[in-house]
Amino acid sequence: FSYEICICCENLSLISILVYRRLGLVKKIVYNSMDYVELRFKNPILNYIYHLMDRLACKGSNVNWVGTKEQIIARKKSGFKLENYAKFEVIPNGYINEEIKISPADKINFYQLVFIGGVFKTTGLDLVVNSLPMLLKKIPKIRLIIIGKGGHESVLKNLVKKLKLKKYVRFL
Repeated sequence: FSYEICICCENLSLISILVYRRLGLVKKIVYNSMDYVELRFKNPILNYIYHLMDRLACKGSNVNWVGTKEQIIARKKSGFKLENYAKFEVIPNGYINEEIKISPADKINFYQLVFIGGVFKTTGLDLVVNSLPMLLKKIPKIRLIIIGKGGHESVLKNLVKKLKLKKYVRFL
């Protein structure tokens, strides 16, 4: 087995994955640090170890994802020379209101259903696809777009074919 990418959500998990990259089992590592504080622990030794592990993780990753710009600023204040580490990118945990542009109602396609996520049996997409023939009788303009990959994709594609829904369902 080998993996294209591994996303690690804390420094210790990233450090443990470095061995897998060294063995060629993981090509790229993303360090997704949800927060960063100068004083993580009151105990100075634990705090030092925590920050050392964070620096190792930032250096060992191919890219560093942070939730806010403030995390980058705090690291700089603590002595990080960003040029010595993998690139930092702000990936918000949620959305930023100011960056969402709501389209006018006359520009929205209210007949388009979009699923974004892993295509697995547990996501309930079978139910949606099986419901489409009934929905199409009432709402002929309805369409389903499935954006994602997963182990259940071929089963869903076969179901779409069996129910003759190919012109109503797109897989991206």
